[in-house]
Amino acid sequence: MRKRASLLFPILFAALAGAANADVTIVSKMDGEMHTIRATGQKISMSGLRNGMIFRGDQKLMWILNPEKKTYSEMTEADLQAMEEKMNAPMAELEKMKAQLPPAMLEQMKRSMPGAAAPKRTVVPMNEARTINGFPCRGYAVSSESGSASEVWSTDPASVELEPEDLSAFKEFAAFMKTMMPGMESWADWAKDFDHPKEGQVPGVPILTIVKDESGKELHRTELVRVEHGAVASSEFEVPAGYTEKAITGMAE
Repeated sequence: MRKRASLLFPILFAALAGAANADVTIVSKMDGEMHTIRATGQKISMSGLRNGMIFRGDQKLMWILNPEKKTYSEMTEADLQAMEEKMNAPMAELEKMKAQLPPAMLEQMKRSMPGAAAPKRTVVPMNEARTINGFPCRGYAVSSESGSASEVWSTDPASVELEPEDLSAFKEFAAFMKTMMPGMESWADWAKDFDHPKEGQVPGVPILTIVKDESGKELHRTELVRVEHGAVASSEFEVPAGYTEKAITGMAE
């Protein structure tokens, strides 16, 4: 019998399972397209979308896969640190212009810069309940300083039957990607402490997320379909045979 759990994703992304370091497969749907996340220990793999991804926490690196072209690109911690330095440079230049720019304009420019902090989010309960994909959910309206809005339906972690240790790979991935996390709210959600959500985080495990534009029109829809427990082949966490390496554009000087 499983106890409690934690979980993370709309974006892109979903969950893990079992006793410590047990294997988990999470099946989600993004704008009608199915994708699968598999996790065990320090490893995560994602497939089903245009590009796949494999995170190897044991090697401190990530592989981005292109199944159509059968290529992969490797990104290490050193690569991310180099990217962070490049992103911080224009922000530093902007600070030098502080005296010449109106405060409102300066703040707007900062938010649009690469590496800018994630916009503050506000979460308001909708006081509605629904059952989605077999999970009892409650709704939340999420708004952001950036102007975006979302409708999120989440369930109690116990309903997903995941243990906190099942999500250790997501927490490690969040730490690995901390430089880019402001633009990856979905992954940040999966790595959160579900028992103690922080300000701007939706309580519980997101089952359905609907992103809307300023007029309320639906832009994107992501939903957790099911969570499966059972052994995942070790080959899921390796670059497939026959793939050739391709450098990430702009990574090399």
